[in-house]
Amino acid sequence: LVGALAAGGNPYTAAAGAFFLGVRNAFYGLRLSQLLALPRAVRPFAAHWVIDETTAVTLPQPTRRAARIGFTVTGLTLYVLWNLTTLVGALGAEALGDTDAWGLDAASPAVFLALLAPMLTSTTERVTAGLAVLLALTLLPVLPA
Repeated sequence: LVGALAAGGNPYTAAAGAFFLGVRNAFYGLRLSQLLALPRAVRPFAAHWVIDETTAVTLPQPTRRAARIGFTVTGLTLYVLWNLTTLVGALGAEALGDTDAWGLDAASPAVFLALLAPMLTSTTERVTAGLAVLLALTLLPVLPA
């Protein structure tokens, strides 16, 4: 919300985006709540880590114990590294030069696909994911970024 508004975005569009992001994370939370079955006192703290990455790592785990470990390790790692890299960026981002030349814009989709791939267990799921990627790449030149 804040990023969209700071970039000059429409307040209604920014609010809608924030709302739908919250709805998506609420569905993640519902599923993870059942799977992890965390004590009530821990849930408000764990809710901070309910994001795409922790959900993608937690869901395919074979046991509740493995799911809890996956959720905790992923959440803690992302929390620590996110804050450290934010600090590093704030202190020394200018030293990197032109980051567009690094090709970092491809990193997020690559990470997403790497997290998604192990969850595609059937041929139907793999074909559907492949078609979705093809559709997205086909529409990329004509849709707004």
